[in-house]
Amino acid sequence: MVRRRDVEVSRLVLPADAESLPTGVSQHLVRRRLPDGHDAYQGILRVEFALGQRTEVVHVAFCPPFEATPQWTAKVVSGPALTIKQVQVFPYGARLEVRLHHLAAAAVDSLISFSAVESRT
Repeated sequence: MVRRRDVEVSRLVLPADAESLPTGVSQHLVRRRLPDGHDAYQGILRVEFALGQRTEVVHVAFCPPFEATPQWTAKVVSGPALTIKQVQVFPYGARLEVRLHHLAAAAVDSLISFSAVESRT
């Protein structure tokens, strides 16, 4: 018998207003228990780039931590084109490297939405 360890992260939906953040707000995070009993941590992050900057490292803390390393997914919801590289994901947090496709000609920011869902065996 094969047990399914993976959780379909794409089924998670952030609040309707999660595709934007008020000026000056750098993150909006929500911890919830899904109907199937899994814990999920979801949110939106503002990543700021200075003039001439191309790469930024972003840290997200999971508090309280998950019991095991969660499944992680992230996507760009607004701002210039960029690549999100998942550097490390642990039960207590994640580290991402965010890289603009082109060097910033002025100070810019992007919004990234993410979901972290615990996996159970």
